[in-house]
Amino acid sequence: MKKKQVILVANIPDLLGNQRNSAVYNYLTYLSTLSGNTEVDIHVFPHKTKSKTEKNNKRSPIVVALALLFKPFPKLKKTLSDFLLLRQQDNFVKRLFEAYPNPDGILEFYFYGSQLYKEVKKRNLPYTVFYDCPVYDQSIEVTSLHSYYKTEINRRQLEALRLANQIIGYSDPVKEFILNTYKVDSNKIRVFPTFIPDDGILSEFNFENRNYIGFIGSFLSWHKVELLISAFEDIVSELPNEAKLVLIGKGEEWERIEEILSRSPAKERIVLTGYVSLSELRQWRKKIRIGVMPGSNWYGSPLKLFEYLFAGIPFIAPETPTVTYIFRDKVECLITKNDNPIESLSENLLELYRNIDLRKDLTTNALSRMNTTFSEDKLVQILNKIVEY
Repeated sequence: MKKKQVILVANIPDLLGNQRNSAVYNYLTYLSTLSGNTEVDIHVFPHKTKSKTEKNNKRSPIVVALALLFKPFPKLKKTLSDFLLLRQQDNFVKRLFEAYPNPDGILEFYFYGSQLYKEVKKRNLPYTVFYDCPVYDQSIEVTSLHSYYKTEINRRQLEALRLANQIIGYSDPVKEFILNTYKVDSNKIRVFPTFIPDDGILSEFNFENRNYIGFIGSFLSWHKVELLISAFEDIVSELPNEAKLVLIGKGEEWERIEEILSRSPAKERIVLTGYVSLSELRQWRKKIRIGVMPGSNWYGSPLKLFEYLFAGIPFIAPETPTVTYIFRDKVECLITKNDNPIESLSENLLELYRNIDLRKDLTTNALSRMNTTFSEDKLVQILNKIVEY
């Protein structure tokens, strides 16, 4: 029997360019590989190669001139940016259904301004939405800019969630937020965090001869990379000479982190890599004794913590509602407390660096929780339900 065709949609700008290094891109790629285990055939759109439209979609001189003109007026500049983005969203939907005229279902990783739900409603398609964030609020976090499109952006996300047959949220706190904010039926919300298994790493891992404290991820404001640098500076004199900090990744905060490191008293023991290839990343993961996520927003799924977990790396995580829903302090990880984060993170780093038994116990417990509560089999069950409506 032929599998039903489900299109996994993510209209994220430059998903096929710089976003290839992002957690979102890697997660969507992973989901598409699950077709071998699911009852549905999952296709990612946009495709892995850019269309002529995308290749030629450079900013026109008029758009550049308007951006410069509006520079002294940040809200107008953001509004212009949103106007162009919303037009792009509409063109994206048109191209989607040109590529896949008759899909059996849509799985959308919901992004800012999408109104794919309109076409889904016209076609009466089964529709599942990944709720990654309250999109307008996250835009403020990233850009610090408001837009006159605020009401429209929020309305579109509301309409998508109310139309959806199934909503995937990352934690119970996120589920409660969705219920309270969008007033949807609680029965259609599935709670499941994002993760990307990497079984090839764990078998090669051991707890000896690992000298690096590591951060792997995007340099975004809510990840608080500067907090990790400060904590490392506080304890570096108490660590062995071979102990170092490695920061792997890039993002909007890159230049600011570079500036902080240029003035750091511990800069000789801090490595800043930028983006690395998958093979390079795997080599780095074998050198990391402790993985750290110094910060996160309240709703974000800690995909990088799962990356540490699957690499057999014990980790320190921030005290956010979603993180503490998934992982328990002193059971699967150590949690950095919000009331005094630098001191708390410094203490956790020292304790975990020095205590090999604790590192082993936390890793064993985290893997056990993953294999029971958040197994890949349970994710497959959710994906199979996409076309049941």
